[in-house]
Amino acid sequence: MGNYSSHKLGRKCSRCGASISDANRSGLCCSCYCKFGRFGVSNPFYGKKHSQSTKAKIVESCKKATEELWKNPEYREKVIANATGLHRSEEFKRGQSVRTKASYNKINGLREQRGKLFSQCWKDGRTKVHFYKYQKSPIEQSLNEVIKSWGYSVETSKTIIYGDKKWYRIMPDIIVEGKIVVEFYGDYFHGNPKIYKPTDIIGFQQLAQEKWQKDKLREKRIREMGYEFYVVWENDLKNSKEETLSALKNYLKEKLIKGEK
Repeated sequence: MGNYSSHKLGRKCSRCGASISDANRSGLCCSCYCKFGRFGVSNPFYGKKHSQSTKAKIVESCKKATEELWKNPEYREKVIANATGLHRSEEFKRGQSVRTKASYNKINGLREQRGKLFSQCWKDGRTKVHFYKYQKSPIEQSLNEVIKSWGYSVETSKTIIYGDKKWYRIMPDIIVEGKIVVEFYGDYFHGNPKIYKPTDIIGFQQLAQEKWQKDKLREKRIREMGYEFYVVWENDLKNSKEETLSALKNYLKEKLIKGEK
């Protein structure tokens, strides 16, 4: 900034003669630049658009510049601090904690009121059980189609009721021949152990180890209802598709042949 404000060369504006800084590249002072600078039709790029090749070059140059900046530890710390809020003062954090707790207590009160209202709706018969079907990802849909192409009958999003209460339900991703449950586990939402540590935060703001425990309980319940259980991980299906599908195909063939016997 100091270099830009330097006036050691005694440069003058080419239109009005006002003093301009040594680093000024336009040759115009601020006033003249705003009036006669390269704006609108005076700009040689006015009305033009970048070609796809030029856009690609811009993207590449920006990427390289960012990668170079990221090598600077001070720059990294600054970006991380801005993203995580580490720059906030302790006083602000304490105040934020008080506000959050007050809001949470208020929500708890609202939850109690809504709970009583819903309970009354159940008693009056105005509320019915709804079984929601989940949106399938493209990769999960492709897995479903592959299993079908092998000649097996497939059911998706079938609701399995367990326990004494009718709202205790499980909706497996895929049920093959009514006997084998094939679950597709996304790396982020199920915390793939090859990628995440037990203490890492994954989907829905939960610890990976907590999700592993829930998935184990889900598997146990499915097996207790008489189904075989097989997991296909997103990472395996993406990076070693042929081996993963081959292992699944062999598993289905083996289990279904044994079941027939």
